[in-house]
Amino acid sequence: MQYSLLVSRTIKWSKNSQYQSFLLIGLFFFFVAHLLLLSPSSLEEDFTGMRVIHPKDLLGFLRNDPETLASVPFLRSIAPTYSARDGVLYSTENGSPRFKLIAKRTNLYQESQIAHIREAKVYLEEGTEITSAEALYDLVKSQVTFIGSVVSRFKGGAVVESERAILDLRPALRLEIPVNEQARGKKTNLASPLFFESMGLTYSGADSTLRLLSKVKVRLGGARTLEVVSDHCDLVQSKQTLEFWMDDTRIIERQFVVATDPGLFLKSRRMEIKLRTGQEIREILALQDVFFENLGDPSSSTQGSGGRGIYRVKENEITLSEFPQLYQDRDTVTGDTITYNRNSERVEVTRSNAIYNTSPPTNR
Repeated sequence: MQYSLLVSRTIKWSKNSQYQSFLLIGLFFFFVAHLLLLSPSSLEEDFTGMRVIHPKDLLGFLRNDPETLASVPFLRSIAPTYSARDGVLYSTENGSPRFKLIAKRTNLYQESQIAHIREAKVYLEEGTEITSAEALYDLVKSQVTFIGSVVSRFKGGAVVESERAILDLRPALRLEIPVNEQARGKKTNLASPLFFESMGLTYSGADSTLRLLSKVKVRLGGARTLEVVSDHCDLVQSKQTLEFWMDDTRIIERQFVVATDPGLFLKSRRMEIKLRTGQEIREILALQDVFFENLGDPSSSTQGSGGRGIYRVKENEITLSEFPQLYQDRDTVTGDTITYNRNSERVEVTRSNAIYNTSPPTNR
């Protein structure tokens, strides 16, 4: 009301003086400057550099963030001691770098010694890279918990995705995906894709071994799609091998690793696959109590058993040793070693001993 009155009087004065128009313009700019310079800026606006904000205002500012995935109650009820954007944190031990952490935003809660991080990216000294939507860095435990869209890239070419992972920095670097979390991964440096999944995973920086903890399934691409199912598996990157085995708490009849393709059923107590960078999978080693069945021709039945076996993928043939036996329809062949080619159904035997008119075992 006062502003309107002032304008009316100004219009009246403008008839009496040639300078009143300049006074009106000056008053206009005065009020504009008053509104712009004396009004407080919104906390929702982005800012650069350092700013001191009252804790109550800072908590209100953080409430505009997306809902956190972390199940830590005080992240929403207590204002952080410090809040920083686009930060880089280094960790060293005896002058040597341990890891580097890059964060889009870091909120440090000094009383609990926990940093809440948005858009985390961690580089470990031995070449592993981990990214996630959020992370909690426990400064007391030297432990980082990654939460949401976690991607771990390992030096040996393995990439693993999960929703949660825990990195222990002391006493040694160790990454764990809890056994109640699914881990999905692939090996990227082979000629054909290798995909794997499991419930839980651990990684040791000491020997660069990935251990798949439970309910393991590995799928091999290439000329034939082969799937291996087991309780546990080690991806030993130093030796470039996959080592499968079963849980010894199972009953003995079910302690078998199983490998299948559209025409093959193969099982053994333990299996091992050799990996070669840039090459196809060449062979699968069945290391104890081997049994296979060829399912390609429904009109005939071919089965085999032995103490050990080798499946050569490219040649599509299986060699059995250690008291091997091959069963074709009702005929049985034994010897020191037996090689069966699945393409031609050709059988090669050293020190053969053929027995006819017997029934094959039922081992599936």
